[in-house]
Amino acid sequence: MRAHITQTLVNFNRILIPKIMKEEQDLSPIEPEFVDGKMTINEFKKQLPTSNLGQTKVIVSIFWGYLVFLYLKFRFNPFIRSFKPLAEHLERQVFPDLLKKRHSWLELKPAVLENGENILIGNSETTNFNFPGTARFVHLMERRNIKKILLNTHLESNQIVESLLIFLLAFPYISKTTAKEADFWTWQPKKLAAAMQTSDGFHRFCADISFNSENGTLKINYTYCELFMGKLIKKYAQSFTSFSDHRAYFSLASKLFILFFLVFSLPLILMLNGYQIWFLIWIPGIVFPPLIGWGTMQTFGAMQYEREYKNQLLNEYLRQEKVLSNFPAVNPNPVYKISAKGKILYQNPAAEKLLGHSELNLDSAFEILPDDYQSLIGKCLDSQKVIDMELCAQNRVFRYFISPFLEDQTVLFVGNDITHLRKDENDLKDINTNLESQVELRTNQLQLTQDATIQCLGGLAEVRDPETGEHIERTRLYVRILAIELSKDTNYKSYLTDARIDKIYKSAPLHDIGKVGIPDAILLKPGQLTKDEFAIMKLHTTYGADALKSAVKKLGFSSFLDIACEIAAYHHEKWDGTGYPNATKGEDIPLSARIMAVADVYDALISKRVYKPAFSHEKARKIILAQKGTHFDPLIIDIFVAVEDEFKAIAAEFPDQE
Repeated sequence: MRAHITQTLVNFNRILIPKIMKEEQDLSPIEPEFVDGKMTINEFKKQLPTSNLGQTKVIVSIFWGYLVFLYLKFRFNPFIRSFKPLAEHLERQVFPDLLKKRHSWLELKPAVLENGENILIGNSETTNFNFPGTARFVHLMERRNIKKILLNTHLESNQIVESLLIFLLAFPYISKTTAKEADFWTWQPKKLAAAMQTSDGFHRFCADISFNSENGTLKINYTYCELFMGKLIKKYAQSFTSFSDHRAYFSLASKLFILFFLVFSLPLILMLNGYQIWFLIWIPGIVFPPLIGWGTMQTFGAMQYEREYKNQLLNEYLRQEKVLSNFPAVNPNPVYKISAKGKILYQNPAAEKLLGHSELNLDSAFEILPDDYQSLIGKCLDSQKVIDMELCAQNRVFRYFISPFLEDQTVLFVGNDITHLRKDENDLKDINTNLESQVELRTNQLQLTQDATIQCLGGLAEVRDPETGEHIERTRLYVRILAIELSKDTNYKSYLTDARIDKIYKSAPLHDIGKVGIPDAILLKPGQLTKDEFAIMKLHTTYGADALKSAVKKLGFSSFLDIACEIAAYHHEKWDGTGYPNATKGEDIPLSARIMAVADVYDALISKRVYKPAFSHEKARKIILAQKGTHFDPLIIDIFVAVEDEFKAIAAEFPDQE
């Protein structure tokens, strides 16, 4: 059963490494602190040339490489003797420990001890190392401007040494070349130097060598690549048989028998029969044995190298499989594996603890599984999609992810106990509801306070001029009626929103706030004002606008006071430009002020003043219509005519007190 659920989880996570072993593996325990790590193995993707000329170049470069390395080993022999013990120490002791900890890289940097000794220090993700006796190598790094070396922990000691030798060969040309890719079989130092400065680096001996001259970082990365002899072996199997498998080598046995008979046995037989053919024995005896020995060892080495690489992949696969197999057991939430027919095949310890027993009992499992689990299984398998759902059971809330496995027609129910989450959400909703009610209450209180303040400020003019009576209340109602009706016009529909109409309505009482700055002798004069007195009276528009602008500036944000400024400053301007204080005309006058002008004049006409009696609605209407297009905006006058009955009703509801 454990193997069954393990395989399901492996498929679920899409681990694509092919299974080589199906039987149980005796794996060493995986250290829990490293189960989440993932060790990747790079693979070299470039292929050998397909042309005969290209393949010949590769073969020549292989033999030339042996000569180059003989030269490098002779020239840098002191370096090899001093560094090789460290490389072997890294491969045998340091790298295995780091690989066990899932660390892919080791950083080597020079350091100075308290006694003045130069040594190399190594740093990985969580482990530090000191490597005494490396002063000579530190000196070499300083001469080559190497600040640090990054080593992949899959590297072998000979790969490290050989990669460093290649770097030493190319170093004189590092500063003379720019980054450029090169064929991986080249041995020209300039091309090597250019390739090392690319992001991928230069590939040689299953390692990528790159050097960043800006920060002095030499990086050697392990990269698996199929060896040359391995390629030849596979190519032979694919090219010379119709099966491309091991039978190619069995068929080769008879051919080799004939070849060796002709090369060795036949000349010997002929010589025993008196033929003078010594040279036919000497030449094969001198040439063939070294070549055969070299080719055999190269072949065995390539086969062993590929076998080791596959073992690495297998071990990584098995490690991942074991990690995944622990997933249900350590999951604190219920996990079920159920067949297409509804039979429970597995339940994890969390589900057993929740149910109070370890039996695979479907009846008891109903307590924490959805009632319609059977239909959900069919739906999940048919749609081949994961189903996400919630379920309340045993005073808990579970969120289930239902995943299909088409390979064996089963479904995995993975639950997640979100009881506390839902409780916290409900508590948060209650808190938010309470906060919203508190905010709404405070907002309403602030709104009422604001409205009362506006009324008080607007009433200042009324206190200074008692004859105005209910003028403030009536005019703001007139303004709202005109604005609402005007908002139906297509030209003003987008501008006169409900919010802006409300701001105009609230701002209307402040239209004459500037009158508090007018002397009583002028404001309360019972007769006609002189020219000079009227000039002073006209200043109430400027006084009001300045006071409101000062308030807006202190607020620092947009509010109804912006519109109040417009109304206070422009409500005595006229459509034809003969108004005051700035002789503004037409649509240059803010819309709010044009609306206020009609409401203000109408209310002044129907109200009693010391210098005139109250006019009837009809007389006021006639006077206003006569000034259409001169004093007032023609469109607003048309609106006034359409709503004049509502004006009359407001005037009747809020009459002036005698």
